[in-house]
Amino acid sequence: WCCSTLRLPAAHAVWPALARRVASVAKDLPMSDVGMLCFVAGRMGLKDDEALLGALFGRVREGMEELQPQDVVNLVSSMARLDLREEESLLTSLLGKFQESRFSAEEWLRLTWAVSKLKRQLAEERLYPRLIRAPAEMARRVHERLAALAKKPNAQLCGSGEVPLVLCRGFATAEECRELRRIAERQGWERSENVVREVHVAVLGGRRASAGEALVLELRRRAAALVGLQRGHCESVHCVRYEDDERNETHKDHYDYVQDVDVRWAMDRDEPCIDSLLVGG
Repeated sequence: WCCSTLRLPAAHAVWPALARRVASVAKDLPMSDVGMLCFVAGRMGLKDDEALLGALFGRVREGMEELQPQDVVNLVSSMARLDLREEESLLTSLLGKFQESRFSAEEWLRLTWAVSKLKRQLAEERLYPRLIRAPAEMARRVHERLAALAKKPNAQLCGSGEVPLVLCRGFATAEECRELRRIAERQGWERSENVVREVHVAVLGGRRASAGEALVLELRRRAAALVGLQRGHCESVHCVRYEDDERNETHKDHYDYVQDVDVRWAMDRDEPCIDSLLVGG
């Protein structure tokens, strides 16, 4: 995994040596290691090493009972990257291993991306729905949490339209706000300009180093917990800075919702698109 993160090319001498070593001990490895090694093989495009892939996927077939949801995601991702379309029976077994609820939002996105590369129709029929429709129970729980939140002493209900806003005071401490600003300054600000606003923004999320900051993760967890969801359902933290001549004007209400076309666009990308709008259920 370290070598793949360093982006050593597939032709580098380290890969044949590692492949021989892995192939010799694959039968004794825990499935979490096998899943990660398969992921690395796919990431580096080691599809011509038949001995390595035979040893790894042979261990997978023997150890299906030991798999965890994260292992399934890594394995199916590796199959997509290695273009193992002929392994239909293995793919079917992996997808049938766990119920949908056992996968986190991010794991489901990665799994959907991988299956889309292997069997597009299968992905659209079985995996897309979670990214498009929130389960009724989840929607009910979120509405109940919002209604309860609006009644708290530190909350203020604003607006009387179809989508009212709840202003929560004391969500972050003064020191946390200062630290958040330091993180944003360290990352740097980007100019954002459109018909409703002209500002400087620092988005603390995605593949940026700031996404892993303890405070950023905590604020996302805290925000998601307000409505009874896990951190993966919360979008990236957006820090906004206004200069004297910058603005953010009132604009019409709008709704962010996902349709089939949005999911297809995301799944057609070369890498999984970890987008907060696609977290679904």
